[in-house]
Amino acid sequence: MTRFLLDTDHVSLHERGHASLRVRFASLPADSLAVSVITVEEMLRGRMAILTHRLEPAARVRAYAKFLETVRFFETIAVVPFDSTCEERCQTL
Repeated sequence: MTRFLLDTDHVSLHERGHASLRVRFASLPADSLAVSVITVEEMLRGRMAILTHRLEPAARVRAYAKFLETVRFFETIAVVPFDSTCEERCQTL
């Protein structure tokens, strides 16, 4: 059962190896964590933005490695969809 919906900042900190966040995640049941599809989009958009720049070969290799790391992370966590109820709530806000 999902108890924690991680946002883009949480995922970014996790990928950067934020120690206390990683310890906290590890202490929770895997099925208690999820991200929204919006977070997936934001993370992948950020990774792709880096790849659109003119990069030196070593930087491009690192950028693709980070992109793959992000993709693999999203394979390990539940992703909450964005549906019409979400859209209605966004319009209300």
